[in-house]
Amino acid sequence: MLDTTLPFPYQSDQQLADWQESQSSDDDRFDDNGYCQSFLAHTDAEGNVSESVLEQIFDEHGSDLADFTESLQHDQSMFNGVLILNWLGY
Repeated sequence: MLDTTLPFPYQSDQQLADWQESQSSDDDRFDDNGYCQSFLAHTDAEGNVSESVLEQIFDEHGSDLADFTESLQHDQSMFNGVLILNWLGY
């Protein structure tokens, strides 16, 4: 019999949908948003932005960079473009 158990302990369909979305490519998630595409165009080969671009997007949104950095997990980079956009609500 084929084991169809999910690799993670998801408790709801929404959690599964959120996980599946997080696994999609960065370009797919932001295809319809020109602002996001423009921001991601400033990322390097690893998907990171420079410090000046990081500061600029937080200034433009009136968001606190310190709040963002405090919310990061130990293995997350504060310069990751997709992570920044997700935190800002995109």
